[in-house]
Amino acid sequence: MQRKPDSADTPSPLRGPSRVGRVGRWIRDHLLGTLIGVVLGALATILVTDPVVNPKARACKTDIDSNGAINRPAAIRILKRKGKRNAFVVDGGVLHHIPDTGTYIHNASCFPVQFNVDDAELARQGKDGSDAESPTGTQPRVGPKLLKHNYLLRSEDEKRWWQVVDGRRLRIASGRTFDCLTKHYLVWDHLSREVVLSFPRHKSRRRGRCRG
Repeated sequence: MQRKPDSADTPSPLRGPSRVGRVGRWIRDHLLGTLIGVVLGALATILVTDPVVNPKARACKTDIDSNGAINRPAAIRILKRKGKRNAFVVDGGVLHHIPDTGTYIHNASCFPVQFNVDDAELARQGKDGSDAESPTGTQPRVGPKLLKHNYLLRSEDEKRWWQVVDGRRLRIASGRTFDCLTKHYLVWDHLSREVVLSFPRHKSRRRGRCRG
C-alpha cells in the first residue's frame, strides 16, 4: 500500500521564502541601513553647525541708560509716529520701518520707544533703510534695577500707564497725561503685569502729571 504523505512531507505555504518575504528582507537589509545613515548624518549636521542668524537683524541692548529723558542719547530706539500706528527703529542715522505688530513687540522688548514723533522730527532722525527685523540676543531685564528715572511704562492692553520715579512706579491718570509726558520721556511699551509689578509702588499719592 502506498503511504500517504504526512504533514511533514507536504510543502507548506508558510515554509520557505516567499516572494513577499524576499522583498521585505531586501528592503530591510539594503534600504533601512541607508535611511538610518541619512538620518544620523542630518542630525550630526544640525548639532555641529552654527545656527543661521539673519545678518540684517540687530541685537538687543542690555546696557540701557537708567535715565529715560528724551534729550539723552539712546544708541537704538523706536520712533512711533504721532497719530499713526506705524513705527521705525532708528539705528546709526537710518530708519528701519517696522512692518507688523509682531515685529514691533519684539523690538519693543529690546529698545525704548519715543512716542508721538512728527514728520519733521522723523526726517531729522535719519534716512530710510530696509524693513526692521525681529532683534536677536538677550533681552534687557526691565525692572527697577535697570530703569531709575524718567521712563514711562505702558501695559500690554495699552490702557494703563506709569511714570518711573527713583525706580518706583507712579500711576498716570489718563492717556492725555501720558501723551504729554511722552514729549519728555522714553517709553517701555507692551509690558506684562509681572514686569510692571516688579517696580515698587511709589509712596506718593499723586498721579503722574505733565505741564506741557
